[in-house]
Amino acid sequence: MPVPELSDWFRRHESQVHPILFAEKLRESFDLLHPFPDANGRVARLLRDWWLLAKGYPLPVESIPQRWFDPLLADEHNLSVVEGYEHLIEGIERTLVLMKSRGR
Repeated sequence: MPVPELSDWFRRHESQVHPILFAEKLRESFDLLHPFPDANGRVARLLRDWWLLAKGYPLPVESIPQRWFDPLLADEHNLSVVEGYEHLIEGIERTLVLMKSRGR
């Protein structure tokens, strides 16, 4: 799906999906689209984080699964869709715990 079609799809569906799930779908879709020779994952995470902030959610505190360090499994595409959503939700939960412990 080219970027303009992806953008149209998201505009049509953004109100139908919870913002956290929508943010991860945005990341996943952009990463799979892979429009750049390099940095697609970083740009995809930036889009996800921008969406979360725009909707009033904190940025996730990322933890990197150990298997990402395995050279054969280093590609984020090896995460299942469910693992991607779980990873994002756990990151947001860590952020909220940190914010609460610091009185924010």
